[in-house]
Amino acid sequence: MKRYLISFIRRHFFKNKISTAINLFSLVLAFTSCLLIYSYILNEFKYDTSFAQHDRLYRVASKVRMGGVDFSSAMAAPPLAKTLVREIPEVQKATRLWQWPILSVKKENVNGESISYNEQLVTEADSNFFDVFDFKLLQGDIQTCLKNPNAIVVTEETAIKYFGAEAYSKGEVMGQNLHLKIFGRYRPYQIMGICENPPKQLHFGFSLLFSSNADPDSNTDHWLNNTYYTYALLAPAANASAVEEKLGTIVKKHVNQGYGKQFALNDETAADYWKFILQPITSIHLTSDFERELKANGSIRNIKISGGIALMILLIAILNYMNLFMVGNFRRAKEIAVRKISGMKKSTVFWGFISESVLFVSIAMLLALCITFLSYGFLEPISTGIRDLAILQEPLTYLLILMLVLLSGVAGGIYPALKMVEVKNITLLKSAFGESKGGNTFRQVLVISQFVIAITLIVSSIVVSRQLNFLMNKNPGFDKEHVVVCDAPVFALRQNFENFKTRLLNHPDITAVSTANTVPGDGDFNFPLYLKKEGETSHQVVIPYEGSYDFIATLGLEILDGRDFAKNYDDQNSIILNETAVRALGLNDPVGTFIYNSEVRANTEELTRLKIVGVVKDIHFESYHKQIRPFAIQLRNFHNYLVLRTTPGNLAKTLAFVEESWNETYPDAPFKSTFLDKKFEMLYQKEAGMKLFFLLFTGMAIFIALIGLFALSVFITNQRTKEIGIRKVNGAKVVEVLALLNKDFIKWVSIAYVISCPLAWYAMDYWLGNFAYKTSLSWWIFALAGVLALGIALLTVSFQSWKAATRNPVEALRYE
Repeated sequence: MKRYLISFIRRHFFKNKISTAINLFSLVLAFTSCLLIYSYILNEFKYDTSFAQHDRLYRVASKVRMGGVDFSSAMAAPPLAKTLVREIPEVQKATRLWQWPILSVKKENVNGESISYNEQLVTEADSNFFDVFDFKLLQGDIQTCLKNPNAIVVTEETAIKYFGAEAYSKGEVMGQNLHLKIFGRYRPYQIMGICENPPKQLHFGFSLLFSSNADPDSNTDHWLNNTYYTYALLAPAANASAVEEKLGTIVKKHVNQGYGKQFALNDETAADYWKFILQPITSIHLTSDFERELKANGSIRNIKISGGIALMILLIAILNYMNLFMVGNFRRAKEIAVRKISGMKKSTVFWGFISESVLFVSIAMLLALCITFLSYGFLEPISTGIRDLAILQEPLTYLLILMLVLLSGVAGGIYPALKMVEVKNITLLKSAFGESKGGNTFRQVLVISQFVIAITLIVSSIVVSRQLNFLMNKNPGFDKEHVVVCDAPVFALRQNFENFKTRLLNHPDITAVSTANTVPGDGDFNFPLYLKKEGETSHQVVIPYEGSYDFIATLGLEILDGRDFAKNYDDQNSIILNETAVRALGLNDPVGTFIYNSEVRANTEELTRLKIVGVVKDIHFESYHKQIRPFAIQLRNFHNYLVLRTTPGNLAKTLAFVEESWNETYPDAPFKSTFLDKKFEMLYQKEAGMKLFFLLFTGMAIFIALIGLFALSVFITNQRTKEIGIRKVNGAKVVEVLALLNKDFIKWVSIAYVISCPLAWYAMDYWLGNFAYKTSLSWWIFALAGVLALGIALLTVSFQSWKAATRNPVEALRYE
C-alpha cells in the first residue's frame, strides 16, 4: 500500500503537474460549490423543524378574493382558534399570535434613570402559546406565565439586554417590570418568564411576549377581520385534508353570515371566494407567500434552481474530470501494455484505475470541505441562520460526500479502465492509441454536454441580473428619493408634534414633514377596511394607509382628482382612494360621494360614513411580487413613523439636526432613522443575494468548463502535430491551420447552444413566476449567451491553436 501511494503521488503530483493541478482545482471548485449549495438548501429546509410536534402543527391562513382582487393573508379571524377546538374534534389545541410593527420598551431604574429601545418583535400571544410551541422556559411557570393581563415573557437575550448579564445569572430578572408604550403612554408589565432565544430558522421571531388577555379585541366574534396568526395542533391520527374540508363548514356558518353573501369555497373558481387552508408549519418558509408574513420567506423555486445549478456544476466537473483523466491515462497505454504482458491481471488493471481515480477525488473532497467550513457563513444574507448550521451533525452530509466521491471517482476512472482492459496489448503499444473514432466521439459528447450546461447558466445569470435591475429601477409611482423615515413607535409623537413639525420645517433643507402608520417597504400590516356603497349589503376589502397632514406631499404621490387633506376642512371622516379601489367599488365620479366602512370592535358593529375627497395614482406600497391592490388613505395624527422630505445634499447635517430636535422634544423615545429608498430596496434583499449566488456559481461552472476545454485543446493539438506540420510543408497558411483546429470547437458549441436554449427558457420562465412584475425573456439574451459561450471557447483554445499553427514544421514532423 505504501509503495502504491508513493507511485500515485509521484505520477500525479510530480510527473504530470499541470494536468494534475487543472484536475484538482476544477474538482475542488465543483465540490465546494456543491457543498455550499447543499448547506443553503439544508438550512432552508431546517425552518420550523425544531418543534417536537412540527409534523402535526399547522398555520391556518385565509385565501380570499373579492371583486376580482386577491386579499389572501397569513392571518385569520380572531374567533377562529376557539372555533377550531370547539367544532373540529381533530384539532387538539389552537393558539394565536399578533405582532406589533414597532413598540417602544423602557426599563426604569431605581435612581430614576431609564433605558429604552424600539423593539420590532414584540408579540401578543394567547396564554396557551407554550402548549403549542414547545420553547424551553428557562425561568418561570410555563402554565401560568401568560395568564395575567399584565404578564410578559422575555427571551434570554432580551433579559440580558435590559437588565445585564450579572442580574440575569443571579436570577434577579424575574418579577421585574418593563414598560411598553401602547396608545401613547407607557404601561407596566411584569416579567413572569424567561424563554430560550428562538432559533433563527423559524418563520417568526419574538423578543418579548405579552398576554392577549390584555387586548379586548382578542375576544371579538368578528369574522371579517383577519387579524391573528392562528395555529392548530392536530391529533396524532388526524387527516389534514379532512380537517381542511371542515374549515369550509366554518366559512359557511360564520363568514358568509357576517358578509351577507355566499362565498365560493374553491379558489379555482372565477367567483369571489373565502377559504381557510392548513399550512404545515415546516412548509411556510419555502412555499408561503401571503400578505402579512411574519418574516421574509424563502422560495421553493430558488431551492429548485439552486439544486439545478449544483447538479450542473457537478456534471461539468465530472465530465471535465472524465475527459482529463481519460486523456492523461491514455498516455500510459504503453506502460499498461507492458504490465499486462508481464502478467498483471485485467481485474488488477481495472480496479487500479478506479482506486486511483477515487483516491484523487477524495483528496479534492478534503480540500473542498476545508474551504466550505471557512466560507458557508457568508451565505447568511440569503439564508438566515446558516452561520450556525452544523452540517457535520447531519447524516445526510456524510451520504452526500460519499456519493460525490464515489460518483466522481468511478465516473472518471471507468472509461479508461474499461478501454485499457478490453484493448489488445499490440494496440496499446501504438502511439496512436486514444485517437480512435469511438474515443473522439465520447470526448465530443462530454464537451457538448459541458457547454449545454454553461450556456444555460449564462442565460440564467443574465435573466436574474435583468430582473433585479428591473425591480430596482421600476418606477413605484412615487418619489422615494431623499425621504427620511424615523421610527416613532405607536403614538410616540402624540405630544408637541405641531411644534416639533414647525421646528423641522424651519430648517432650509427639509421641505415636507408628516407621520404614517406604514410606509412603502413595510408590506401590509393594517386592519382592512370593509367598504360598501350606500344601499348595498356586500363589502369590498380595501387596504388602509394612515397619515397625518402632508402625507401625500411628503411621499410624492400624484393626485389625479380632488384634493389632499387640509386643515381648513373637517377631514376626520374623509378618505382618499387609489385608482384600483375606485374600479373595485364601481365608482364613476368618486370625488364628493360617500361610502360606508363596517367596523366591528369588541363584538359591536359600527358603520362609518366616509366622504371621498380625492383619488391618487396607483403606487406600489408593497413589493413587485404583488399586484397593486385597492387601498385608501385616511387622516390620522399619530403613527409608527415620522416621514420627512429633504433636499439633495447636506444630508449628514440635516439628519444631525433632526436627531437633536427629536432628543430634545421626545427624550424617552429612542431615535432611529433610515432612507425610504433603502427601506424599499430591503424588499429585494434576498433577490440581490440570489443574484450574487447565481453569478458566483455560474462563474465557477464556466471556469471549470474552460479549464477542461483548454486541457482538451492541448491534447487535440498534440494529437495533430504531425498533420499540421505536413499541411504547412504543403503550403497551408496560419489562418487555415487555425480554422482547421477551431472548427470542431465551433461545431460543438453550436450544437450545445441549440440544446441549451429551450432548457434555459423553461428554467427562467419558472423562476420569473415569483414576480407579478417582471422582465421579458427577450431573444437577444439567448443570442448574447451563445456569442459569449463561443467567444470564451475560442479565446480559450486559440492560444494553443496559434502555438501549433506558428510552430516550425520541421519540429512538428519530429514530434512523437
